[in-house]
Amino acid sequence: MTYHFNKWCGAGVGATYAFSTIMKTQQYSHVFGARVFFESYFFNYVALHLEYQWLNYNVYTNNIFDKSRMSSNNILLGGGFYNIRDRVAYYALLLYVISDKKYPNNILGELEPRIGITIFLK
Repeated sequence: MTYHFNKWCGAGVGATYAFSTIMKTQQYSHVFGARVFFESYFFNYVALHLEYQWLNYNVYTNNIFDKSRMSSNNILLGGGFYNIRDRVAYYALLLYVISDKKYPNNILGELEPRIGITIFLK
């Protein structure tokens, strides 16, 4: 959800859940997370995006039955297409992960694509 301070910028919060494969280990994980972000909008179709994201996921050792959970703190920066319609926006963003990129400290890649819908509070 996003709160608009004016027609040029907004801030918001979001939640994350994914059931995914961790590419480096070929193991499955339930990924939970939360995020806080700030966005600036230009020309009704372009957005700049800055985000802090916390993720919690499984970490596996060589024994697939020996696993524990780990958290990562991520800072992402990027931009992309943003189409605003009344109180809903459709977006496609490409975000660069600025924070630590080494597994097991982080399961994100260097670039994170985002496609979604945002509902505005104001």
